[in-house]
Amino acid sequence: MSKLTDSTSLPSNRADRSPVLTSVSLDFPIGEDPRPNGPDQDWCGYCVEFLSNLPALTYLNIRMRVPNAYGANPIFIEETFDRLITQIRHEGLETLIILVLDGDVIFCHYWAVDLPNSDFAHFPKLRRIVTPDDFLFSKDPEFRCYNLPASVEKIEIVDPSSYAQSYAHHLAENKAMYPRLTQLVLWYRNDVWSGNVVEHEKLLDDMQQKLLHVGVKLHVKLANEWSDN
Repeated sequence: MSKLTDSTSLPSNRADRSPVLTSVSLDFPIGEDPRPNGPDQDWCGYCVEFLSNLPALTYLNIRMRVPNAYGANPIFIEETFDRLITQIRHEGLETLIILVLDGDVIFCHYWAVDLPNSDFAHFPKLRRIVTPDDFLFSKDPEFRCYNLPASVEKIEIVDPSSYAQSYAHHLAENKAMYPRLTQLVLWYRNDVWSGNVVEHEKLLDDMQQKLLHVGVKLHVKLANEWSDN
């Protein structure tokens, strides 16, 4: 898998397009000025340009680092994520992973409210999405789900909040919108799960009953961090 960091050299023209590279991991800081060295060093723009030269891309892992979560600026978070997701136009993308690293899980749910409405419908072949639930639905001022393409088969929620129950109900009640969906996976951190086992099990029982009626299996993973194994 190719990994893009701040030292990566980007293709300079269309002749440098890679027709064979299919998997990429983007690793960059968020919550700071997206142009740390001025307008000529637009990190988000670099990522979009880099990806535009990969026509065969099917697997994209976006790893957003929040080294100073409580000092993060929501304006820069919103601008970075909005520009990155809306400008990535890979109709062949099948797997999209969005991870928030080095940040407090509770704070992640706090600042993500400031993010724009996520819309992944422009990935018509997307089969699998892995993300915190903040990128799947809005909780404020009301619960509202964002758009996913009908091609989605598997949804994995990392560090799910209690609103994951409402999302499971949405999936069950609107299964016609997700005709190929067969799996919902919830990734809980060990300490979060052990802190309230009874409540979590109660929520999961309710979710499982709803989903099984429409042919969707619910899986729970306990780990300190998400892993693609």
